Amino acid sequence: MELTREEEAILNGEEGLAQQEALKLLIRYGEALGAEKLIEVQSVHTAMAVPEQFAKIISGNYPLLNQVLLCSKKQVQLQELKVFTTTHVCNIEPYHYREFSVSEEVMQANRDIRAHYAKKGIVFTSTCTPYLVGNVPIKGNHIAWMESSAVVYANSVIGALGNIEGIESTLAAAIVGKIPYAGFHVPENRKAKVVVQIDAKLIQQSDFDALGYFIGEELENMGLSLDVPILTGIKPEQATQDNFKGMGAGMATSGAVQLYHIEGITPEACTGLENALVDPKKTEKLTVTDADIKKTYETLSTATDPKVDLIIMGCPHFSLNQLKEVALLLKGKCIKNDVYLWIFIPAGLKELAMARGFGKIIEQAGGILMVDTCPALTQFKPVGVEIVASNSAKQIHYYTAEFPEIRTWFGSVEECIQSAISGRWGSD
Repeated sequence: MELTREEEAILNGEEGLAQQEALKLLIRYGEALGAEKLIEVQSVHTAMAVPEQFAKIISGNYPLLNQVLLCSKKQVQLQELKVFTTTHVCNIEPYHYREFSVSEEVMQANRDIRAHYAKKGIVFTSTCTPYLVGNVPIKGNHIAWMESSAVVYANSVIGALGNIEGIESTLAAAIVGKIPYAGFHVPENRKAKVVVQIDAKLIQQSDFDALGYFIGEELENMGLSLDVPILTGIKPEQATQDNFKGMGAGMATSGAVQLYHIEGITPEACTGLENALVDPKKTEKLTVTDADIKKTYETLSTATDPKVDLIIMGCPHFSLNQLKEVALLLKGKCIKNDVYLWIFIPAGLKELAMARGFGKIIEQAGGILMVDTCPALTQFKPVGVEIVASNSAKQIHYYTAEFPEIRTWFGSVEECIQSAISGRWGSD
């Protein structure tokens, strides 16, 4: 790999052990990817949480933690980070952790972790939607982000350049300010090879979740999982943050999509279809119909009993607009006594939600606003829960992977809230 003079100096230890070890990791990573060089990143989204078995090992030994995270044989003292860095969801909900069977020891270890690394420059957003709480790159920025739904959103909707990364590569990128020049950092790799014609009527936000889930699965079945799709037939009035947030999450869940384009809408396809394609004469094609969307709803709905025990929403984390929608549906109503309603949001939005009154309405109705985490990481299910409803294709996919015995209902936010009130799916 070709290194700059600055990088050579870091590799020689002139900028300290942390940068040296982080750069070594990035060089090994870059060589595995076939990258010719490293490039500067403008935004990082990493993870910083300690599971129970790890907390007992670390016990405040942060050089040891750095050693693990940087895959280094040396215990490293972390320096001030070079890049603005936020954090992904963690495995602990700070206000309801006892309900999730998290010990006080582990909770305290995570409090200590936050206090320590905040001094190094990490901003603890603890969300899968960093673009909702201040980590918003601009078109053309190179990023090093974790979380598939966040990366596909940043690549596609914002026009940032990045790949789905892990804890080790993102932390190293935050320390050094570099990432290998490979994958979707390279402009020619961002051109589309598959044209997806949308003939289906898309009315509600869950339709976009279903659309994304169908496209991801179909590209896998066609052997095109690593190819970039461009969608045609999406109307400008359908171009909302929440629609695209859910659609991208669906694509990245059932498939391996990290970037999509939408003709006339997204940054790299706003000048037309042909300019976004690798070769207009050599493209694969996929058509999505109403029947495909209907079938996807059926695939994600495995329950036959209309009874609902738990409603989970906020995968990816809900926006303020989505909380407003929930609050309007719940105003003056109560959730059924034996039903749980969990809504997962960024902690940074909870204060805004409470200030606007949305949070109070939801909580007075019996709902619980969860922050900093998600069910996929908590891996917790209340006793007696058999049937779960969600508006998120991704949530159903992963929750049923963790709890195969669970049966599910997939539908709109309104359908989910009505089921929380009545305790039955499909009730008015």
